[in-house]
Amino acid sequence: MEEIVAIVTVFSFSAFVCFGIYKLIKMKIQKSNAGYDDDTFERLAKAFMKYKKESEKRIQNLEAIVSDDSSSGTKQIEEPKETIEIEDSQQEGAKEDDGNLRNMLRE
Repeated sequence: MEEIVAIVTVFSFSAFVCFGIYKLIKMKIQKSNAGYDDDTFERLAKAFMKYKKESEKRIQNLEAIVSDDSSSGTKQIEEPKETIEIEDSQQEGAKEDDGNLRNMLRE
């Protein structure tokens, strides 16, 4: 009989503790879902609008940079052709030097 009373007492105490923990968790959830007061909401709305405008400006600047890069891309392609021509003339000069060396060796 004493065992049954002890089991009922422990069960009642553990149920009471669990219910208290449940109420604390429920209060915490309700408190966090309460939202923002009007002043805080206005500050958040202004900050969001400012961020949105700044990000739109950044996007426009990036688009302008990309369009400038794509239009100047043809100039960048032309530049290596000039260096190739210079290299070709250097190779021709090297061929002439080889001919001079051959003549010197023959003498």
